Amino acid sequence: MTNEKELQHQMMMVTSVAYEMRDPTAVILVAKDAIEKIAIDHLPQEKQKKLSIPMRCIEQSVDKLERISMNLLDISHHSFGDLKACCEPLCVSELCTEICEEAQKFGQSRRIICSVPRQAIVMLMDSYFFERILLNLLSNAMTACPEGKISVDLKKNKQELILIVSDSGPGLSQERLQSPFAPIYRTENSDTKLGLYICSLLAKQLDGELTAENMPKGGARFVLRVPIKESNNEQVFKARNVDYEKQARKRRIRAEFALFEGDTAQS
Repeated sequence: MTNEKELQHQMMMVTSVAYEMRDPTAVILVAKDAIEKIAIDHLPQEKQKKLSIPMRCIEQSVDKLERISMNLLDISHHSFGDLKACCEPLCVSELCTEICEEAQKFGQSRRIICSVPRQAIVMLMDSYFFERILLNLLSNAMTACPEGKISVDLKKNKQELILIVSDSGPGLSQERLQSPFAPIYRTENSDTKLGLYICSLLAKQLDGELTAENMPKGGARFVLRVPIKESNNEQVFKARNVDYEKQARKRRIRAEFALFEGDTAQS
């Protein structure tokens, strides 16, 4: 059995590796851009086209490393008790719409329908947590539903915010329904799947509840319920760099959905 000290040491190594992965991936992307610029300046279009295929493979691999890094950091922060929500006034409906629009660019064979109220939903929310939950739920739906429709519904009542992500895929297996948010580690026939597990961790930190079910007519539905939190005079909000946040968000969205890019099947 691994004792607490050994487990802590292992998680420190995981955190260190996750952070160190980011430097080489950034360098690889810069080098890729430099190679593409040289190709544009010095190679004929026919050779540029041939070069674009391996360049795209490089970019997709870097995106996968970025996604792995994000997952490892979330899990390690949770293990150390550092995964804490930092709630600030946020237009949740605007963020939800933005993420769905960006996701649609990658999931061309899937129709993502985003439904939010006409009146903007502004409430205290950790923007990173909400973003990561929605990204992972969308990614899970896009994986389960190669073609068809994915619905994202956001609404609010006096007590809670409700986010519903459903798809027209085959639904969850009976075995998966028993523990829908358990992590799946790499096996002989399956890749590591941590997205839903991370969603459940983040939902708990928001004092929320995340549930999963199969719909009567087919497909899976995930429902996030987060209680409405009232602000108080003692609450201190950090200064926000909106442009930087949007740039970082687009990078995380690309890392999450890059594997779906180029999917041209018709729904």
